[in-house]
Amino acid sequence: MMKICYVSNNFEIHDYRFLKKMTENNYEVHAVSLRKDEINDKFKVDGIKYYEYCKVRKFYQKRSHGLNLFWYISAVRFLKTIIEEIKPDILHGGYASISGFICSLANFHPFLLMPWGSDILFDSPKPIFKKQLVSHSIKCADMITCDAESVRSELVKKYKYDSDKIVIFPWGINLNIFSSYNDEIPNELGDWHNNIIVVCTRQHTKIYGIEYLIEAVPLVVKENNNVRFLFVGDGPLTETYIKQLKRLKLEKYVRFVGRVKNENLPLYLNNSDIYVSPSLSDGSSLSLMEALACRLPVVITNIAANHEWVKNNYNGIFCNKQDSRGIVQGILKLASDKNLRIEMGKHSLNIAKNDADWDINFSKLEKVYRQLLT
Repeated sequence: MMKICYVSNNFEIHDYRFLKKMTENNYEVHAVSLRKDEINDKFKVDGIKYYEYCKVRKFYQKRSHGLNLFWYISAVRFLKTIIEEIKPDILHGGYASISGFICSLANFHPFLLMPWGSDILFDSPKPIFKKQLVSHSIKCADMITCDAESVRSELVKKYKYDSDKIVIFPWGINLNIFSSYNDEIPNELGDWHNNIIVVCTRQHTKIYGIEYLIEAVPLVVKENNNVRFLFVGDGPLTETYIKQLKRLKLEKYVRFVGRVKNENLPLYLNNSDIYVSPSLSDGSSLSLMEALACRLPVVITNIAANHEWVKNNYNGIFCNKQDSRGIVQGILKLASDKNLRIEMGKHSLNIAKNDADWDINFSKLEKVYRQLLT
């Protein structure tokens, strides 16, 4: 049985799906968390041993997370101790400027780096030391997997990494869950069955640009008061968004249902008509794949990774980043034409079936593992 040491500073839904798939395929996984706080039990996978840095290095973790030299020195010692104990076959590290960098300093090989997209594809200037951390992580990696061609291109052009050692590995979704239709209506949407529902399932953090969708709400309902907005998910900015909509007296047009279990998410997507993602940066988005599999036309930002899943005016409509009016135009166009929504939705489903099957995509990672050990 292949033994994997998996290092991340996230350990939420994406890591959960990934690690669950690894255990289903009989890998022995040891998961090292560099989070600021403890992992929520609902994101832990049975059969995996977790090592949580915040439990053993409380001072560094709480006060200095990823901010200074002492935190990094302590984190590297923590990881090295685990590696010496478990003796993994492969070290698999995530986010390049934190987890990936700690892995690179552990000096264990083979080391597989898995950037998340936003750590590589950033438009605004990052502190120079952050760029140096990313560069060092990339340089030390024996191979790199990424989820989008745009990330691969950046690794080659900007960081001069050998393209032959990069494998595009888009994560995927369970098509058995997301492509099957269920006509059940959630309680929260019972009185909206005659409305056109716009759904957003992105986390409520700055990178996903939810504020631009919030700004679009009054402009949309002014033109079409039959449109409703459904926010599935949560985050540190949730209360800010709710208060903003209350000030605008738009509560009747908007509902926040919080985070739902992944297996329940198709219920909300199947009862929606349009999916919107105003993200400012992304790799291949699982949220987008889920929407496509549920036959939804999309209004989505014109960033490179999205072009690998959406064709403008084919299965969705592009808008610029930070462009509330572009979001408005896309929503109004789709809201006014049911036949267009249905046609685009069919194309979305076909794209998901062809490219977003998690069972097929995971086999690409397994091939990388075998290659690293030859």
